[in-house]
This record gives sequence, C-alpha cells and structure tokens, in this order.
Amino acid sequence: MLAIVRAMRSTDYIQAQRIRTRAVRYFLSALTRADVIATPTTPITASQIEERSLPEGKSDVSQVIEVMRFVNPANLSGLPAITVPAGYDGTGMPIGLQLMARPWEENSLLRLAYAIDGVVERRKPTIHFDLLPELGRA
Repeated sequence: MLAIVRAMRSTDYIQAQRIRTRAVRYFLSALTRADVIATPTTPITASQIEERSLPEGKSDVSQVIEVMRFVNPANLSGLPAITVPAGYDGTGMPIGLQLMARPWEENSLLRLAYAIDGVVERRKPTIHFDLLPELGRA
C-alpha cells in the first residue's frame, strides 16, 4: 500500500479532494431526508485464518480494499460514523452495521448504537483467549 501512495502525484491529490467534496455533497443531500445512512460494515464476514498465515500474518491488498468498501465513504467524507454488532452469519461469524450521520450528530449515532447494542445477541467466538482474566481482581 505504501508503494501505491508513493506513486501518487499532486494532481492525484487534487482530484481526490474534488471527489471528496462531491461525495460530501451527495451524503449531506441524502441526510436531509434521513437521520442516518445504514450500511453493512463489510460486504463479507471474516474468513478463516489459514494455518500457514499464523506465524507471520498475511496481507492481501485487494481483499482489504474489497472489505473496506462500505467504510471508505465515511472515512473519505469525514462524516461521523459508528459500527455496531448486528448479528451472525450462518457460520457464526459476526456481522456489523455501520451508521453515518450529519456533521455534529454524534449524539444521535451514539443513542442509536446504544439502542441496537441492547437488542443484539452476543456470543463468544469458538476460539477465544481471555487476555485479561484477572482484570479488576485484587
């Protein structure tokens, strides 16, 4: 990803700012008719970690770009957004719901996220490591 950034020219940056300005206008227009914009956080749930990736990890830029496509608009526009748990897929992997709002409407997002959080079931993952088992104990 650093190689991609190094290849950018100043004209690319100017064009990106134009696209950003246009995106903000579109979102603000949509938000005159709705309090929030709701999207999936990601288009897919997490995939299994391959055994060979465990020692050093894995980086797949094309997969990262695909997975981030719903959160990129919030990042690009700078509009407030929050992600909340929204349930589980058929294999038990968590599903996230992203909510976006108008500038300075973080209070609305937090209230809505709190309400959603209160009704969504929570499950421990099949593989779970309690990293802080003694937290809060003397």
